[in-house]
Amino acid sequence: MHANPGVGVLTESVANVIAAAEPGRVKISWSRIGHSGEGPPEALIWAVAVMLQLEKSNLRFFTGPNPHLRWMLGARRWEATDDPSTELVFTVGTPAPPFEPVECVERGENYFLRYPVCVSRVPGLAK
Repeated sequence: MHANPGVGVLTESVANVIAAAEPGRVKISWSRIGHSGEGPPEALIWAVAVMLQLEKSNLRFFTGPNPHLRWMLGARRWEATDDPSTELVFTVGTPAPPFEPVECVERGENYFLRYPVCVSRVPGLAK
């Protein structure tokens, strides 16, 4: 269990989507909205916390190639160019259509992270 309850809530929801999808075909991505300066997008910080929890549970997923992710982790990790059966996108703030929200955490006690944070399904791919 993660120290931030919001990460636990999001991880459980993403794990449920992964369990219901074609094995190894769920892609996780994140919005660049809210990105400032040279640092990584704020939604990526949430996504990395969830992906580390998913990895601990041996759940298979992948991301697209991403220099911010490589910088944060010091190596290529989870990156692939496969076609997803399902794509989930992390956003900071309320997701705009056409995204289909899976789970949102509206507020929390960690003042270093922005809220609300949501994970949403990209429409048009298999559910």
